[in-house]
Amino acid sequence: MSRLIRRRHSKRFAGVIVAPALTLLASCAGNFGTTPQEVPAAAARPHPAWYRAAPALIKQGSYVAEYFTNAILGYAGNNKSNLPPICSIAATFVVDVATDPFGDLIDPDGGSKTVSVFHGPAMCGAKLGSFSDSAGQPSDAATHNARTGTIYVANIQAAGKPYGNVSVCTLAHGCGRVLSSSAIGGQLFAVAEDSNGNVYASGYPNPSVSGPGSGASLVYWKNGTGKAAVVSAYRNSTPGGLDVDARGNLIAFDTFGRAVWVYTGCPAHCAAHGPFALKGESVFGKVNAKNTMLQVADFEYGQVDVYQYNGTSGVRYLYSYNDGITPSGDVEGIALSP
Repeated sequence: MSRLIRRRHSKRFAGVIVAPALTLLASCAGNFGTTPQEVPAAAARPHPAWYRAAPALIKQGSYVAEYFTNAILGYAGNNKSNLPPICSIAATFVVDVATDPFGDLIDPDGGSKTVSVFHGPAMCGAKLGSFSDSAGQPSDAATHNARTGTIYVANIQAAGKPYGNVSVCTLAHGCGRVLSSSAIGGQLFAVAEDSNGNVYASGYPNPSVSGPGSGASLVYWKNGTGKAAVVSAYRNSTPGGLDVDARGNLIAFDTFGRAVWVYTGCPAHCAAHGPFALKGESVFGKVNAKNTMLQVADFEYGQVDVYQYNGTSGVRYLYSYNDGITPSGDVEGIALSP
């Protein structure tokens, strides 16, 4: 995989898709670490115990993906005490993970170029099935129903091309068509779907479309079909992950700006609110179903940062956790269940 963010992640995509035309990110190694005040000290525990199925009935938690390890880690509920993972799922070169409203987990596996769905809402449930993605290298996913509905898969790079696209797939039949946009001239970071079925994607821009000096581009496909339109209200200095909150607001991460933006009225009448400062450089984050908490995968400090989410009023830092996260693993992806 040629790593997700330019100028920092040079190692990530090595050996999966060769794309010499891309200017990739430098390695994040050496930036990890945090202060004792932010992450409670964790007692020594035998890490091999993580690699098991989750205890029955644990139906609330978070999934954390590290690019350079071979597992998606599952954490139980509120982790203010910085407890270790309760379970894990084998995976390779995972950028981000996703859940649907029912708690089913979607794993866009960059190493195998397959997308797998796991039974939820209980953590680390049984695998329901998978499909291949021949259109590119999977990096993110979005769906309202992973079992029977459409799954949109963001490909950080299209197969054989220096830009990304979005595969349109189902668990039963795999991928049948592709969404692309001339406004995305580099790597495509993320995908999100709102309650009306509109599909959004963020990535590095095509200067001939977005104009010189633009550092990020956001596009959408109405009802997930047709030609993409550029969201002109997008104010991010760099692209990053996307999520939709319970009020229909679009949450957009400004990776190297160490910030998050909240956009209201999208897609027709987008208005930007922010930027709201985050602790470290973070590509992906997800808001809970109650619209009160935002969990962010902070690759700069090798941890998950948890914030009180206040919509257009911003965020307030609460705590972080990192027990079980490998400092050199490059934590980036996160999803919440249910």
